[in-house]
Amino acid sequence: MDKAATVFNKLAHSGNLDMALSQMDKVKDYANLVHSELLQRHAEGHILIPAWVASKVTKAEDYLNSVYDYMSAGNYKYAGTNDKANHLFFKVANMAQVNALMAKGMSKAQAMKMAYPKGGLPAPGKIGTHAAAPPMPVAM
Repeated sequence: MDKAATVFNKLAHSGNLDMALSQMDKVKDYANLVHSELLQRHAEGHILIPAWVASKVTKAEDYLNSVYDYMSAGNYKYAGTNDKANHLFFKVANMAQVNALMAKGMSKAQAMKMAYPKGGLPAPGKIGTHAAAPPMPVAM
């Protein structure tokens, strides 16, 4: 794997908001299921749960509390607003697309024109005016 592909993979597989939202939906579902089970056991007169269960519930609460505290503190910067990272991401993604097109026999000039339809990447800080999403992957 070349350096550009390695950097692209690291950037593409860093924290993903869609994935976090999907995971939080699952957390919410499991929390509701566990809560219902605990309520039922309480209604049946049980007063104790296994120590490992109490420990896992405490750990889940602590983890979510830490994430909430971090995100609500005002110092959380979304990865999507990091102009330098976005610039690098688009540059690497577009160069990977150029390389893939050239591997299919396209000239570098043609591949560059397809990968950079607006004539290249803007300077960091101008990403929002140029591209809202990474380029579409090229079928290999």
